[in-house]
Amino acid sequence: MPFARNYVQDLAANCSPTSIMIMKRQVYQHLTETLGHAEKEAVRLMIESFRRPDFREGVMAFLDKRPPKFERASMQQAQAGRTPETGDHAHGSGTRLTAATALA
Repeated sequence: MPFARNYVQDLAANCSPTSIMIMKRQVYQHLTETLGHAEKEAVRLMIESFRRPDFREGVMAFLDKRPPKFERASMQQAQAGRTPETGDHAHGSGTRLTAATALA
C-alpha cells in the first residue's frame, strides 16, 4: 500500500491534471476501438498537447528544476471535453506543432 500511495502522490504533485483527464478519457473511449484508430487518436492528442499551457509549464519546471504549477481541471470541462487552460475541445483541430514551437 505505501507504494501505491507514493505513486498517487507523485502523480498529483508532478503530472498535469489536464493530461491525466485526457488520458483517462482516451483509455475508456478506446476500449472497443481498433488498434489503428486508437493509435492515430493517441498521436493526434499528443501533438495537440504541445500547444497547451500545461506542456509549457511542465517543460519550464523541468528546466528550472522546480515543481510544476499546473492549473486544476474542472469536472465541467472534463464532461464537456474541454481543456481548462484554453477551453478548446480535447479533440481539437489537429494542428501539427513540435515541442520547440510550443515553447517559443
